[in-house]
Amino acid sequence: MDTFHRDLLTYMLLWGPHGKLYDEDLYPRFGMNVSQFRRRFSMLATRLDQSELDPADLALLAKARLYLANRSDVNVPQV
Repeated sequence: MDTFHRDLLTYMLLWGPHGKLYDEDLYPRFGMNVSQFRRRFSMLATRLDQSELDPADLALLAKARLYLANRSDVNVPQV
């Protein structure tokens, strides 16, 4: 997992539960709007290969998957 993906997952886990996300906060930091950000989060949470992750990244991925499983506002991408 690279720094960008780690930051994206961390941002969603930190700010997502507190209400609405805003384009003006996400675009300067991640270069995407809210719906793109939510899709990217979902894709990362569901498709990242666990086999090459270190323990800290595995824990972050587990939190992201749990968040995704319990939220209706984040769409799970179809495979």
